This record gives sequence, C-alpha cells and structure tokens, in this order.
Amino acid sequence: MTPTYTPALDTDRLKLRSPGHGGLDVDAQVKWLNDPVATKFSEQRHLLHSRDTQLQYISDMSAANNHFWEIRLADETPIGTMTAYMDYINRVADVGIMIGNTAFWGAGYGKEAWNAVIEWLVNERVRKIEAGCMEPNRAMTKIFLSSKMKIEGVRKGHFFLDGKSVDMVFAGRFP
Repeated sequence: MTPTYTPALDTDRLKLRSPGHGGLDVDAQVKWLNDPVATKFSEQRHLLHSRDTQLQYISDMSAANNHFWEIRLADETPIGTMTAYMDYINRVADVGIMIGNTAFWGAGYGKEAWNAVIEWLVNERVRKIEAGCMEPNRAMTKIFLSSKMKIEGVRKGHFFLDGKSVDMVFAGRFP
C-alpha cells in the first residue's frame, strides 16, 4: 500500500470532498470546532480554532499523506468532516468523524459517511481499520459496531469529561 490521492466519495445523500476537489467551507468547520456541543466528546474542545489553524491542519494532513474530507449534503451544505490517518508501512488507517452541524445529528449521516470511507479503505487494501472514542459517546460506538468493527480494548479513565474520568474505547476491523 502506497500513499494515495484522497478521492471524492459519493453516497445516496452525501458528497465527501477533499481539498483537491474544490473549495471547502473552512469557516463552517471553524464554527463547529468552536461549538462546545459539537465537540463535547472531542479533544478539540480544549482548543481555540481559527481559519488559519484549520487551514494549517488540512495542509498538514495532506503533506503527511493522510486523508481529509468535508462531508456535504447532496445540495452542497457542509455538515461535518472525516479523516483517515494512515500508517502505510503497516497498512493501517485510524479513522475519525465529526458531524459538526448539530442540526443534522441523528439522521444517519455519520454512519453513511463512515461506511463510504471504510469501503474505500477496504478497496485500497488497508489491512486494518481502527478508531477510538470516549465511552459516553454512544453514537460513535454504535457506528463502530454497525461497520463490523469490534471493540478491541478500553483505556480506563483516559479522559476528563464534565469533571469526571471517562474511558477511551478502541475499535478495529480487519477487512
């Protein structure tokens, strides 16, 4: 497996677009990243994001041969982002997602985007797909399990959330 270009991916209701496929709505991304509701289960909640920091992050992802997609509805409304950090030597992808526009939570868009990226990674001959989340993030755990990932482990008390210690859940899948 060698580094590859990040493709545009389409589903029935979504368009996943990378920086190489036209303008991304970086301002919308920054708004989500600074929204305490949207980032409740993300370590991004500890940072202050700006247009410059987000553009740098996207540039760094590309420079490291990782993958970044903006998730859009069919009408081009941006609703989130998705990433795949690649370990090309071991053929492993660590995948993450954020449906940042909370108006679209609970409609299955996260699962739909997740499955599109998982399918692409499988076709790219990734040997293993990994992900992790805070244990209280039940929506994310549900997505893991629906995409044939298995819970591989728990890192006890890894995060602080609302002043309490919470576990990190690790999931993985061998295609």
